[in-house]
Amino acid sequence: MRVATLAIGLLAAMSAVGVVFALAGCDGAATLADINVEANDSDEFDPVTVNVEPGQRVIWTNTDSDAHTVTVDPLNPAPGGPNSGDIAPGGTFTWTVPGGIVPGTRWFYHCEHHGTPGDGTGLGVGMVGVMVAF
Repeated sequence: MRVATLAIGLLAAMSAVGVVFALAGCDGAATLADINVEANDSDEFDPVTVNVEPGQRVIWTNTDSDAHTVTVDPLNPAPGGPNSGDIAPGGTFTWTVPGGIVPGTRWFYHCEHHGTPGDGTGLGVGMVGVMVAF
């Protein structure tokens, strides 16, 4: 009986140490999931609208056989924004949402080859998209 009690106590102590070591590597910060947008053969961004958070990565993947771009509209009211240059077929472009962005901030963008920029308050025509901070 005493050996069984000792064994149970030892297992409990080892479990507690394991929990402490597991938590030691955790800083409590949540990791934001990447957002994936497809630039497809219909000359569309899919999805057109994405909600983003500061520090989050947006990854555009070109699934078409033609080159596409992710180009922030020139009249966009938000600072910065993505500008990829040509994304080759099968290629990707990654942009990280700046920290400290106010909820409601929007980045309108278009493909230079298949879309036109908007007026700063809405989407342009053709291959266009928008990111909205929340």
